[in-house]
Amino acid sequence: MNMYGMLERKPPLVSVCVVAFRHASYIRQCLDGIAMQICNFDFEVVVRDDASDDGTAAVVEDYISREGSGRFRLVKPECNEGMGRNFVAALRECRGEYIAICEGDDFWTDTSKLQVQVDAMCANHLAMICVHPCRLYRSENDFSSIDSWMGSEVWEFTAQDVLNVPGKFAPTPSYMIKKEVVDALPAWVVNAPVLDFVLEMYALTLGHGLYLPNVMCAYRVFSSGSWSDSLRKQGGRHMIDMNTKLLDLHRKLSVQSQFKGLRFGRKMAAAELGVALGNLLECEYTDFSVWVESSWKTDCRVSIGQRIFYRLRRFPRLARMLLLVKRAIYMLMKYK
Repeated sequence: MNMYGMLERKPPLVSVCVVAFRHASYIRQCLDGIAMQICNFDFEVVVRDDASDDGTAAVVEDYISREGSGRFRLVKPECNEGMGRNFVAALRECRGEYIAICEGDDFWTDTSKLQVQVDAMCANHLAMICVHPCRLYRSENDFSSIDSWMGSEVWEFTAQDVLNVPGKFAPTPSYMIKKEVVDALPAWVVNAPVLDFVLEMYALTLGHGLYLPNVMCAYRVFSSGSWSDSLRKQGGRHMIDMNTKLLDLHRKLSVQSQFKGLRFGRKMAAAELGVALGNLLECEYTDFSVWVESSWKTDCRVSIGQRIFYRLRRFPRLARMLLLVKRAIYMLMKYK
């Protein structure tokens, strides 16, 4: 009962959090994947568009009007706040006990996704986050690759399991977290270079993670403005800046009491490799050699690419040629 004596609407069991920015071309498919969910509980959908200039909000408004349901809610900040602030603000808008996440350029592919994850987490009360594999969506004709496959069995994972993976542990559109995770996030996370990784880590300070082998979502690899697109197509300075921020993030977390005793070496080595490759693109060959050697010393198990570039550290021009070829192949895959 509120101050006016009116009955307040009971919070749904699940909130679906959709963060959007310049996703006008993709967000209808994202919302379709949510609307098709079949489950035995109520859920709400919170879409927060970060003042997109491509008409994303208008697409969402049209979708809501056509849907004719009070389930969807659009939140529009007055000005662009940036990815981190928009993400955290969207999470705090969610009222459900469980929060499922889907960025506006990704989408769900299974009508039972929410039901499967809720059932799994209700049966495992210590699970604070639940993830699953995804399909990589490059184009209508390239939708077969499965990413983040970690076996055909359900298993519990820890923060160290996340840290043992050099790159992304699980796809963001697979996430379901408990609301307590949002409440545990420190204020500084709005400035974190990658918020999904931070969500994983703080969730795992409260309990464990749950991996399901079900492939129930699609991660759009080359969409405009996506993480995968920006990291690879931008110049060396962007790579250096982003990976320096990642390295600082790992160092910051590693000294916090919640993460005491955890080994951050592989994540740090991957970030150092990113700095090395950024310097390579910028023809800063001495810095490339220094950083790739540092990456190797920190943890030599990051990737085959790390091994190759480490062996080519005394032949930086050859290494740069190889990196440029890899980037050219990336662009061909994007536009084929």
